[in-house]
Amino acid sequence: MKKLIGEIKVSNSTNLQLTSSHLYIKTKKIPYASIFLDDIINIETSRLDKVFSSGFWAIIGIISSIILWQILPESNLLNIVLIFSLFFSVFFAFDFFVKPEGLLLRITSSNGVLDIKIEINKKKILKFINLLENSRKNIIFSRLNNNFRNYPSS
Repeated sequence: MKKLIGEIKVSNSTNLQLTSSHLYIKTKKIPYASIFLDDIINIETSRLDKVFSSGFWAIIGIISSIILWQILPESNLLNIVLIFSLFFSVFFAFDFFVKPEGLLLRITSSNGVLDIKIEINKKKILKFINLLENSRKNIIFSRLNNNFRNYPSS
């Protein structure tokens, strides 16, 4: 195996390793994948938008808990149910506002497009992408077998 230039863990289930000629990708779904650095055409990063479903459910839960608490008659069981509903609504709101924005790393190669969701620090992944770009630019191409390919044969 070639010497590792860089390695980064982009999420709990995804690991990227960079050598002088390959980019190795290990995930739970794909235990082993490799891409030649020569085959990489484009590398893009973009921000992942937050999923608004948890924020939506938080607002619905808080409003419905307050309305039901005002409308329904007083009982201990009802109060416990409304407290649980309010607790989960606050949890969803906390999840929506505290969850960091992720990045999407899109690697386009001659074999296809690979999308990787990134959940780590932006500085680390940008440093790794710069390392990948520099490694890709500094590949030494092998010489052709026929050194005189442009000259006429006669």
